[in-house]
Amino acid sequence: MSTEWVVTTSSERVALNEQRQGELTFTVTNPTGRADRAVFDVVPGDGADPAWFTVDEPQRSVRPTASVSYLVKAKIPTQVPAGEFAMQGRVYSADSAPEESSVLSGRVLFAVKAAEAPKPKGRPWWIWVVVGLIVVVLAVTIPVVLTRGSGTPETTPTTGPTGIVAVPDVTKLNPTDGANTLQAAGLVPKVRYRYDPRRIGQAEQSIPAGTQIAAGSTVEVMSFVDLKKPDLVTPAHTQHYPNGQPLTFTWKDADPFVKKWRIVVRPNTCFWLLPFTNPQSCNILTAVDEQVTTPSYTAVLRITKLPAGGVGVWHSGYIQWYVQAVDDYGAFGPASATFDLGAD
Repeated sequence: MSTEWVVTTSSERVALNEQRQGELTFTVTNPTGRADRAVFDVVPGDGADPAWFTVDEPQRSVRPTASVSYLVKAKIPTQVPAGEFAMQGRVYSADSAPEESSVLSGRVLFAVKAAEAPKPKGRPWWIWVVVGLIVVVLAVTIPVVLTRGSGTPETTPTTGPTGIVAVPDVTKLNPTDGANTLQAAGLVPKVRYRYDPRRIGQAEQSIPAGTQIAAGSTVEVMSFVDLKKPDLVTPAHTQHYPNGQPLTFTWKDADPFVKKWRIVVRPNTCFWLLPFTNPQSCNILTAVDEQVTTPSYTAVLRITKLPAGGVGVWHSGYIQWYVQAVDDYGAFGPASATFDLGAD
């Protein structure tokens, strides 16, 4: 069951300073009686760019009926023209797809003022000395050049390109073609992948098309993709876990652009309340919840046998594990199948 999150903001408008920077706090509340993991991101309005915003710790654990705060920082590039833009905060459960549990905040507006032209600086006195020396050198050399014997006059080499290029539009291209187009224009592409099933195949670029920038500048391209469920490889479903020995979990991913995964391992832990009598209380508890950059994880889980006297905490030997792909912005894709393990 997905959590019905509640999202509020500290203000309906972000105040930007002279450097076009500002901050805003969003509060996310879990109104249910169970804990959940919330993922928060920013949904830009028309004309705004996701690259303008950063979120501190986008993923948080939220206890039942508790709230957490997310600090969103905005930094608008100087080349962005003046105007009014909008954004919204979005929160969804980490263990489900965004479209299943996402909730949007109200619109937040922010005005971008026109960048002030730099004030001209006064010329230092030594420039006039240099100008005077140049005039003297020209007065001496020009007559010499004019009075040289007849011959083929020397040609002045032409200057090279100015180093300013126009940013091409790559929002309708696939990531490979978009990167090649930016490179051909003399720019450095940085392609990042964002999980958003609603915008699969679309892209956004950090610098608008047509903007004149220096050659060699970096242009970030955000490509919206759908993350597939990883395929679990080892240990196999219903395989026994070698108690007290390292066991390597491995999986495969069909998406070649994925560089990070989340692995969760959950043993079944039991609590005996009275000596060797029922009822006993058993719960699936998370023992491993890690993010890794290779499709494998080595863990050691020790199985606690039934304690002497039949009272206390022990492990039944039943273990579950699953894996999720993680995009370049920290959002989780759908979970893989869950494999069940026994214990030796």
